[in-house]
Amino acid sequence: MQPWTIGRGLAYIYSGGTNIAPVPSFFVELQAARIFGIPAVIVLTLALALIAQIVLSRTAFGRSVYATGGNPLAARLAGINTERVIVIAFMISGLMSAIAGLLITARFEAGAATAAQGLELAVIAAVVIGGVSLFGGEGNMGSMLLGVLLLGLVQNAVNLLNVPPNWDSVVSGLVIAAAAALDVYRRNYLEAGMRRKIIASKSS
Repeated sequence: MQPWTIGRGLAYIYSGGTNIAPVPSFFVELQAARIFGIPAVIVLTLALALIAQIVLSRTAFGRSVYATGGNPLAARLAGINTERVIVIAFMISGLMSAIAGLLITARFEAGAATAAQGLELAVIAAVVIGGVSLFGGEGNMGSMLLGVLLLGLVQNAVNLLNVPPNWDSVVSGLVIAAAAALDVYRRNYLEAGMRRKIIASKSS
């Protein structure tokens, strides 16, 4: 059993399987708020993405995250406390998930145990499309946001074509499979190129 299933089960128990409404006025105001004509929810999301990109690209912790994701053993041998990096990364992930839950509550103006159910596959598809490697150590927030946008366009196109809703998961799964295959091919191609360069440098 995955930890998130425990959390969802507790949410069902707490809510009794029904929506919790009305929500505090803060959520309603957040949903309706605009900043320079742009929904505040979108502005907040972009701000968090910008902060995350700065942390990943401009700080020692961000470099440690990439190193740990790419090769934990090499990162450990280089002096990085990989266990601490992993724990902090999961803590940040949990915090971002909590913020996302609050934003979904603001969007629906109700708390629901079924909110975002099934989005796990869509999230994986979006980040893989955005260039995040399934093997770790690669990716950035800008490309990831483009991946989210692209997947959203694909899903909207599916809806506009009156495709049955159950096909959304099929489309997301196919997208993940294609992106994963491309990732494997790209990684193998790059590794083969690096090996050729090393052999050529040694022979010269």
